Amino acid sequence: MDEKRKLTMDWQTPWFKPLKPWGAAALERWHGGQALCEALNACRANAHLSTHAGPVTLPRPSVTFVPQAALPKDMAYETFIHQAGQVPTREHVHDFFNAMSWCRWPQTKALIGQAQAQAIAEQFNAGVQGHQSGVATVRGVLRDALTLIDESGVFLSCSDAMWQALCEHRWTDLFVTERAAWAQAHTLLVGHALLEKLVNPYKSITAQVLRVGSPGSESALVDDTQWDAAMAAALTQALQLDGTEPLLKKPFQVLPLMGIPGWSKDQSSPGYFEDKRVFRGA
Repeated sequence: MDEKRKLTMDWQTPWFKPLKPWGAAALERWHGGQALCEALNACRANAHLSTHAGPVTLPRPSVTFVPQAALPKDMAYETFIHQAGQVPTREHVHDFFNAMSWCRWPQTKALIGQAQAQAIAEQFNAGVQGHQSGVATVRGVLRDALTLIDESGVFLSCSDAMWQALCEHRWTDLFVTERAAWAQAHTLLVGHALLEKLVNPYKSITAQVLRVGSPGSESALVDDTQWDAAMAAALTQALQLDGTEPLLKKPFQVLPLMGIPGWSKDQSSPGYFEDKRVFRGA
């Protein structure tokens, strides 16, 4: 079956609703026969896209989505995006959700790509084995961490009690005792592989999580543009992108997404949070 015809989405779910302003129209065009990159470009006016991380008040060049064939064979994907301002896009559901993340979180996506491109260039210039013609096959801790946040990343603004429970894997405390506090929390999905999985959600979907925002001020930021800037700042700090010390380990916590109040209708089932296959101890 044609890849695009497999994709049906409930735009009222907590995870897809923020994407509807551009996603619904793009999906309709794609289903209607347009190439995915053309469908995305036609609907991107509802989002501010850029390949350069920086203050949101600065003018930045817009990215466009192009066919996968536009990517030179001797150039890394991230390097091409950063240099050309174009995102190679396959006729694939995975790439549809990558574009959704670009549309919602341009600052954060730009930072991830910029850091990847810089790491590739540094490794290539240093003659790291596995880097030939600018296409990197050796990744390292930093590039692995960037890929994790790009594919499976979530930024969470929450209370100190929630964050401590999450870090200690006290899932009943996090999802049941602190249930009311989730109304003030913000769960911000970046990872496009997560979005793809959430088309048909299942209990064990797990995100790589960074905390964003000032502790105790969960509602201080009012729109996605402000959150995007805060997320980029949090990622810069967590991955030490503005320092000279190399990243030695991935700084993320794990979060079973189907434990979030309201994200699964099965949460009221007896023993839901005692399932150790999903809600594992520290």
